[in-house]
Amino acid sequence: MDQSSGSGQKIYIHPLEESVLSLATGKIEQPPEVPQEVVITPPRAEEKPTAVEMVPVEKIKALSETINACMTFINKQVLGRSEIVKQAFLAILTGEHQLIISRTGMAKSLLARQIFACFDGAQVFEKQLTKDTMPENLFGAYDIEAMKKGKMIHNVEGSLVLSHFAFLDEIFDANDMLLRALLSILNEKQLVNGEQIVYSTLHSAIGAANYIRVTEVLEAVLDRFLYKSFIPENKDLYFQYSIDRIYQEHFGKVAIP
Repeated sequence: MDQSSGSGQKIYIHPLEESVLSLATGKIEQPPEVPQEVVITPPRAEEKPTAVEMVPVEKIKALSETINACMTFINKQVLGRSEIVKQAFLAILTGEHQLIISRTGMAKSLLARQIFACFDGAQVFEKQLTKDTMPENLFGAYDIEAMKKGKMIHNVEGSLVLSHFAFLDEIFDANDMLLRALLSILNEKQLVNGEQIVYSTLHSAIGAANYIRVTEVLEAVLDRFLYKSFIPENKDLYFQYSIDRIYQEHFGKVAIP
């Protein structure tokens, strides 16, 4: 596998069979150089030509600089959360979800909103979950006309299903029925409601909780959150003063990058 990068080079990821054969024979063929591109070839890509992605190196560098700038900006607004911010962007870059756990009053909501504010035009869904939260509160109200025909169809416009990002606060306060309904959205990125199957535009979600309760359903939900963070309490007086100073600047509201 040649992973060298830089101007005028490609990055090649060879199929597994080819890599094993190269190790066994000691013969490693070097791919031809093509300037200004990064090529990622997944296993068996020769059978699936459309699986090859070509991304200019300059675009990758620009994206990296933008992400670093966003993280720096967020870290100035929400103090002491640099590792969690980094983890959040890793979740977004990999299309996964993040769970943040801490006691109350640790600015989990502000942190999530500040992260999502970095994405212009993104549709963000936010909901504080309780034991009384129903599926229609997340997936959209039921279509009245469909109900007259005996069908339970969600009107997904403006719901979690058609959002790009989601912040689910107090996620473990939700009842098991709702959490079970969330599983397909978080994992398969689709709403499955009987005969209604809608592919979701949800890219990444951030869940927040003050505690973890253990049930069979919750174990499955925890498994959907690949990235998990815990915020310890910091009682340092200077740190608390710095937080108060930042709060006075924005009054607890999201700062626009």
